Amino acid sequence: MITILFCLPLAVFLSTLVFSISIFAGLFDSFILSTSYQIFNLLYVIILLFYLRTYPIQPKFYIYILLLSMLVQFSLILGYAITDGPESAIWTYDALVAHLPRSIELSHNLSQPFSVVTSTTNPFEVLYLSNLWVALWFSQFGATSLVTATAISSLKLPTIFLLYKAFNNLTRNPRLSCIALTIYCFSPNIIFYTTVFYKDFFVHLLIALYLYILGLSMSKPRYIALSLLPISILTTERFYLSVILILNALVFYSRFNKSKLIILFFVIIVSIFLYYITQKYFAGYSIDNLFTTLPSFRDSHNNMDSVRPTSNLILDIFRATFTPFFAWEKVLTYNLLDSLLLLGGFYHQLVTLLYFRGAWITRSLPISSLNIFVLSIIIIVALIFPFNARARDNAYPVICLFAAYTLRPRAFA
Repeated sequence: MITILFCLPLAVFLSTLVFSISIFAGLFDSFILSTSYQIFNLLYVIILLFYLRTYPIQPKFYIYILLLSMLVQFSLILGYAITDGPESAIWTYDALVAHLPRSIELSHNLSQPFSVVTSTTNPFEVLYLSNLWVALWFSQFGATSLVTATAISSLKLPTIFLLYKAFNNLTRNPRLSCIALTIYCFSPNIIFYTTVFYKDFFVHLLIALYLYILGLSMSKPRYIALSLLPISILTTERFYLSVILILNALVFYSRFNKSKLIILFFVIIVSIFLYYITQKYFAGYSIDNLFTTLPSFRDSHNNMDSVRPTSNLILDIFRATFTPFFAWEKVLTYNLLDSLLLLGGFYHQLVTLLYFRGAWITRSLPISSLNIFVLSIIIIVALIFPFNARARDNAYPVICLFAAYTLRPRAFA
């Protein structure tokens, strides 16, 4: 087994590099390439999970998993650079209409004084700090798709590191934490959404920081106040997440801290924060305005009737929970990195089933309150864009954590 683990990094690097070069150069059919690559990735996950469930592990084994994940990112970028891959592989539609222009404008402004103005006409128009991060790279290396992919991937390292620390703080179980980290790192959805130019690479970093702080607060309650840092930053990325997370932090904190005075203080802080959110994003909006703005937001994110919410909320919750679904018509249109989503849905659906089992297993533990985050995201996605896996996967770190409880070996539980 040690020999296999020794050879695994080379296998991960070569298989990902071959996939990257082949997919960007169009050497073979994208569906066959994606299917073959994901079979290899699934094999890597099985090997790692078998080892984690069977053998004693070193305290720093998570570094090995982190190395494998970074090899995936490096190989994808290297293949893209070697083939001079198409810009559309990294600069998606969302990037072209929103993120890229903002990043380019910011990169130009970095050399001179500038002010950031928050829109007062649309609560969904904000400046994303994820754009600012990419703009910093643009200002130094130029505005290219390769620089974009490199900038995005550079945050994968701290994200994975924080996630392991968060999992370990929340569970006090390095083996369980490594299982959760493995599930997360090799998810095709996560690989795709944190490589192309979406905001998610930055959102997942903030979620990891938030979970890390919650884990710290279990043993050092005073650290709960620090959770306001990632929550506040999220107001510039996805403000609805900041509302969910601060309420979840309140419930989480009250599960293991019985000091009524401290809880009351935290309730006051939460109230002030929620007031700030309403003033920043909905100043001058009545309830009627809100109910007309939200459908407009929903329509702008669903440009086809087949992906719009239906009148059946149960059906939409099912779609939001288990999307992406495989469809033959996608085979012809998903021919770059998005081909990972063709069969990646099966991986996610299996992980989701494991999540529900893990959520039941941990129902009496303090961390079970984190399910508020997952279920709230699923309901929001179901109401607005039930086929948007990217929005749902904001909660993927937590989904992986509970899925790991299902896979944990009883001998080491």
